[in-house]
Amino acid sequence: MRVKHSFLIIQSVLEILQLTLANSECPLDTMTPGTRTGTEPNFTKLLHRKRRHLVFPKSTTFVITVIGLKSIQVKEPTNWNLDLEFDIIWPIPSDEISSEKKIIRKKSNHKLRRHKRDFYNTFELALQRLGFPGKNCILRTICESKIFLQPPGISFLDDLLRVILSHEEDEENPDLYDIAYQSMNDCHKAYQCPISLLELLVNNF
Repeated sequence: MRVKHSFLIIQSVLEILQLTLANSECPLDTMTPGTRTGTEPNFTKLLHRKRRHLVFPKSTTFVITVIGLKSIQVKEPTNWNLDLEFDIIWPIPSDEISSEKKIIRKKSNHKLRRHKRDFYNTFELALQRLGFPGKNCILRTICESKIFLQPPGISFLDDLLRVILSHEEDEENPDLYDIAYQSMNDCHKAYQCPISLLELLVNNF
């Protein structure tokens, strides 16, 4: 069951990242050289960089290797270790996204929200199996994302968590996860969970 949950979690994270990158726009403008006057190029034409999408080649896979190493306490022979290792392999989707802007924005946002909900539900079930209130712990984690995460561009882990935990603040039909992200109350009081998963992740990595 743990391997199954790991597959579902990795699949959800990659789908969220792919849809988020597809929705993001790159507003950078570039100048192209026209005719040259002497040795200096004459920049005459302004090009706008359009939206780009992340598409993986077919048969691309994402692999996570988990290794557990434990020393064996024996006198003779010395330096013996127990090595437990397994790989989690997940095929990355390679579907291309339509180039029509209105369809992309509408469908991608809907799919992104759906994938996030599926990701949260998978984590909630895993936490419940460990004896924690899964729903409250996920809601507390989303609520605390504005407190513990550093500004964009400082930490890769924080940026990755921000993609997964952030929500639109002007959502027309907010659900419990949207409300948790917009909450200005004390997260540990609003959502009764005995531990702060986000604080645990940020402080240890």
